[in-house]
Amino acid sequence: MRGDYKVEIKECSRDLTHKERVKLTDTTSAIRLDKATQEQGSILINPDFYAVLHVHNEHSEDKDYDNYIIVDKDGNRYLTGSSSFFDSFVSIMEDMAGCDEEYQIMAYRSDSKNRPGKQFITCEIV
Repeated sequence: MRGDYKVEIKECSRDLTHKERVKLTDTTSAIRLDKATQEQGSILINPDFYAVLHVHNEHSEDKDYDNYIIVDKDGNRYLTGSSSFFDSFVSIMEDMAGCDEEYQIMAYRSDSKNRPGKQFITCEIV
């Protein structure tokens, strides 16, 4: 791990094996929700667990920031820096905790009311 770029798991919705921890911090092959929702419109995710990654990047304008990673039941990893998406996602996960009912999360872009002409990523249960 280089000193100018470091990723740490800040929070996770379940306990992880050592291999899972290493895999989560390497986001190179993760599906980027920002790009995927621009290209496909909406993305269906069958969530297994999520984690908050704290990133320190000396080469970024904002050197310290959080990313959110969602892992689905097939092992696909979805990455975003969108706090609006993550807040909605966690709310759904908390509401569905302990429930046996099958569900998916649909991630999509929505027009911003506060910033005309801009969009943000959010989600809903399906």
